[in-house]
Amino acid sequence: VTGYSFTSWIMKNGTKQKDMVGVTEFEIGDTDLMRDYAIENIMIGDKQCFAYDLYATYKIKSYSVKFKYDDPVDPTQKDIKAGDDLSNNYLENVTLHNNIDGKIEFGNYYLSGWKIGDVTYELGGTYQLGASDVIAKAVFSEKITITFMGNRNSGDTYSIPKTAIPASDKNATAVRMPQGVEFNNITKAGYRHIGFAESKDSASATYVFNLDYKFNSNITLYAVWSADSVKVTYHNKYGAIDKTEEKTVKVDSSYTLLSATDATNAGF
Repeated sequence: VTGYSFTSWIMKNGTKQKDMVGVTEFEIGDTDLMRDYAIENIMIGDKQCFAYDLYATYKIKSYSVKFKYDDPVDPTQKDIKAGDDLSNNYLENVTLHNNIDGKIEFGNYYLSGWKIGDVTYELGGTYQLGASDVIAKAVFSEKITITFMGNRNSGDTYSIPKTAIPASDKNATAVRMPQGVEFNNITKAGYRHIGFAESKDSASATYVFNLDYKFNSNITLYAVWSADSVKVTYHNKYGAIDKTEEKTVKVDSSYTLLSATDATNAGF
């Protein structure tokens, strides 16, 4: 019987098969006389014979999933144990490992699933045991690359690449936009770095600092620079005369409007 192992024979006392009272068990190879347990006494000539109904008993078998991996960085390292074996009874389920000894990333590769036979299962997925031990082989996928460009002028080639697990994977990497030290403290005179965009000509940032983003494929992002100061122009228009006064104000700084005294001193 698939998934079970034979253990012994049992005999049910009584003249009716459905009678389950007084079950007697005989081990494999048992040579004890069973005359006392006869269901029917049969006379053949002057000899008494005995008829028996014997029923096989079985024990369910246990099977295992063994986890292995080939190192994606060092191809000489193959069939490495990738975690504890998982065992359960025939046709019961096991939950596949989520990682390899707590590790997901291997250089520029990441663990994306387990392959058993011709079928690939997701990390933490469910596998139903059959009637044999199986090997779950680690499946590795290559990470995507996000390239951050300096974009200070048309000839700026400064860039920083970051690798990440794509958004389509359950272990997707949350990417934050680099700034300051993370972006090598690059600067642009008269401008401030406000984020990144997919177009080098963008005046506004699609991807801002201090937020997490996930990407599905390789992408190039360009730094967005915004003027670090603005001009505030005061107008004193009287008739055809328009007297103006300009002040330069740093972006994101506090600024106090001209007081009456300052306006008078400025000729207003």
